[in-house]
Order: sequence, then structure tokens, then C-alpha cells
Amino acid sequence: MVNEVVSSTSTASVAKSEHKALKDYIVGSISTLAVELQSGEIVQKDDLKDYTQVKEFFCLYASVRIKGNDYYEFTDAGYGNLDYQYLSPGYIEVYKLDTAEFEDVASKSVSGRKTLVSKKYIEKISIHKFYLDKKQLDAKNKNRWIDQEKAFTGKVENWLELDPNDVDDEVLALMEKYYVIRKIEKTALLKTSIKGPISFNCCDGSKKEHSMQSVGYGDRPGYVFGRTMDELVPVHYDYVTYDQYQGWYRYYVYTDVLPLENELMVKVHAECDRLSFVEGNGSSKSVVEKYDRPGLNADFWVFFPIPESIFEELFDYAVMNNREVIDPEDPQWEKVAASISDECRLIVRNFLGRRIFSGGEINGGETIVVEG
Repeated sequence: MVNEVVSSTSTASVAKSEHKALKDYIVGSISTLAVELQSGEIVQKDDLKDYTQVKEFFCLYASVRIKGNDYYEFTDAGYGNLDYQYLSPGYIEVYKLDTAEFEDVASKSVSGRKTLVSKKYIEKISIHKFYLDKKQLDAKNKNRWIDQEKAFTGKVENWLELDPNDVDDEVLALMEKYYVIRKIEKTALLKTSIKGPISFNCCDGSKKEHSMQSVGYGDRPGYVFGRTMDELVPVHYDYVTYDQYQGWYRYYVYTDVLPLENELMVKVHAECDRLSFVEGNGSSKSVVEKYDRPGLNADFWVFFPIPESIFEELFDYAVMNNREVIDPEDPQWEKVAASISDECRLIVRNFLGRRIFSGGEINGGETIVVEG
């Protein structure tokens, strides 16, 4: 429970710089344990060397203010995160924002608890100090886990505030130091392109085959054994055989069997200078890079069902040409590639995400490494 809120005077006022468009920056939430030394220097807890010099102990939280309300849970929607199917430069993804109350602000909506809000509606970007009991620090066991809720003293300091429309260079530098704001060029979009040819299996689903399936056996016509050898239940059947030696009637029914799966096989080329994966809580960030810089440059084979929107055209194409491969020079290739490009990108993105968690190889011995 907060029982004291103070404003900081630690940042001197300086001449304002010319306006910087924050749509060109990454804006991210943070949750960082830090300490203030007797000298006034602020360092992160993990960098603390001399525990006798600790003056204050706190957790740094970032927030964005929209229509007078501060939100602590948000993620930049223009960032090259594997979490996103489509990026939205110029927007932040805010959690627990009441879309009904902010209809004029929430230009885009996301299902669930998230709302995409244009950065032009950000009134303030802030870093707050939530003060903790410094007795929780122990030099003998500096890596031990700290229960922030129990350690919280109730005092909160609104330490830094940045007005996106009237940028203070000194505050901006501190925001960048604590990774609340970063230049967007530090990351890159995951780019994918389809490399021909496109292969496919395309069967007419209306032409179903028939197969016989056994439904059981019994010792008299029209009945099969149920749960026990003593229980006979009626059965509907298409075909019956009789074993004259054993005295059993075996019953069969005809079932429809779908043809081979209608499937596309596509080679997708993926490139990215840097990828960043943000975990579910939106606060822990890990940079994902290949060993050989500058970044990801690999081919992936992807397989998925043919979308209904292009199934008929592909089927007609296969019948007319007696083939199931589309070469890049074929007029049909560009149309099919455009129809499936988003799906291919999504499959590659999910594939990369699984490899990041497993630490496995992605293709041809190229390994993705998670740092931090």
C-alpha cells in the first residue's frame, strides 16, 4: 500500500531540445532493483560492490500516462518481437486499458486484456522509485530472492518524467540508460520471402474413397457382443462374413476416407539483423542473435494445408497442367505466393520462438543464442 508519494528534484532543468518524434523510439516497461549510494550514484542491485555505502534501496518501474492515468504494463508494438504476428510501428500495447472509456484513444484493439494505443496519446513517460527496506540487502548472500511486496516501505517517488512533445535531453538520456526508451534502429523487422518453386498436393475432396471397417462379431446374425461375452447388442452393417469353423459372424461397415492431405510445401527465406524476445510479462527482454553477425539469414521449409481461398485455383491448375509444382516464372506463382506469405511468416516466427526456448539449431547448423 502506498502511503507517501514524493516528486524528485534530482534532475536539473535544462534547455529543451527540439522535438523528437517518439514514434521513432522503442518505449518499454521495466522492473529493476536498484540502489542509491551515499555518493548519490544509482546502480543496479547486481552491480552493487560495497553494501556499506547503500543509502536507499528501491525498485524502478516505468509507466506511460494516457488521459491522466498511469499504466505500468505496456509493450512497444513496433518492436521486432517474436510475440507479434504483425508489428504496429507508432503504437504501444497497453494492458488492462478500458477500451470503452478510451474509445477516442484506442485506435486499434487487440483481443483480451490488451489495447493498441497510438504513441501520440502518451502524455508522460515516467520512472518511479518504489522504496524497499534496505535491510533486505545482504552482502553475504547478494543473489538471494527478495519479496518486493513485503520489503516495500510504502514510499513512492515519481523520479523522472518525460514529455514526448517537449523533450528534456537529460531526462531522455536517463530513460535510455534504463532502457525505457531505445532508438528503434537497434532492432530490425523479421523479413521473410518465399523462394520458388512452390510444391503442393491438391486432391479433390469431393471424390471420397470407401474403406471397410470391422464393427465387431457375434454368434448370431444382426448382433455383436457388447461389453461382455454375454451381452449381445443390435448392429447396423453393410457387409458380414461367417466363419464356418468358429461359428462367428463378423460385421463390417463402409466408411468414407478422405484423399491425401491438401498440402503446400514452401521454402521461406528469413532475415533479421536482431531479434528480441519478450517474455509473457512484458518486462524481461532477451536479445537473440546468431553467432555470425549481423543476424539471421537462413532458409526454412514450411508445410501447411492449402488455404481455402486458393484451393480451387490450385486444383484447376494441377488438372490443366498435370503437375503440382509452380515455378517462379509461372504467372500463377506470384498470386499464390502473395496469398500465403503471411501464413509462411507466422510459421517461421513460431518456429524461431520454439528454437529460442529449446536452444536448438534452426537450420544448417546455424544456432540462435539467447543472451541476458
